[in-house]
Amino acid sequence: QAAFIRCPKVQRLDLDGNNLRDLAAGTFDGLKDLILLYLNGNALTRIEKDTLSGLPNLVGLYLQDNQIEELHERSLSALPSLISLILRSNKLANLPVEIFNTNPELGVLDLASNEFIELPPKALYAPLVDFTKVNFSNNKISKIPSGSFASETDSRALDEILLNANQIEEIEPGAFEGIKCVKRLGLASNSFKTIDGEAFKGLGSVYKLDLDENPLESVDCLAELPKTAIVSLRGGPLEGADLAGEG
Repeated sequence: QAAFIRCPKVQRLDLDGNNLRDLAAGTFDGLKDLILLYLNGNALTRIEKDTLSGLPNLVGLYLQDNQIEELHERSLSALPSLISLILRSNKLANLPVEIFNTNPELGVLDLASNEFIELPPKALYAPLVDFTKVNFSNNKISKIPSGSFASETDSRALDEILLNANQIEEIEPGAFEGIKCVKRLGLASNSFKTIDGEAFKGLGSVYKLDLDENPLESVDCLAELPKTAIVSLRGGPLEGADLAGEG
């Protein structure tokens, strides 16, 4: 425990690729100036309540390519300065409801290539969190429920929402309600044949909507889109279709 207690001035710690299987409570105590912590490519399976204690100034936490199946609901509670949380390529299937309640600066959440079959209900609209980038690509999500990105405070402006390469067949009305604008909404490589006309109800504007490589049979759903600069429909059955209609 407290292996780095004599290293209070370290700002970046890289422990990538060390085959770490477990981190004892208080391992990082004493690293009060640490800004970036890299734990990619290890064999961690769980992040406990006090695993990440003693890191009040940590901005970036990188846990890519581990075997993490569970995050304790208080595992991030000692990280008030956290901005980027990278958890891609793990085995997570859910998130505790209140896991982000003590991370008011959190903006980037990357959970691509995990085991989610649904978006974690309520975890994405912690009262103080204002995400800018959310990545759930390459999971097993089949539906985006109403209110998935709703906020308990003001409407949000995001750079990216990425849900590419899932198994999404349905977007419920109001799924993106509460988002005033998003620069890129990625829905490529899913299973859409049709999209409900009210799927984007409550979404203010989109700069780029990516619907590449979906089995969409019509573009009727686009009639109800909010203000959108770019819509990409590459690689689907619409290629070669007569989009002008008859007559």
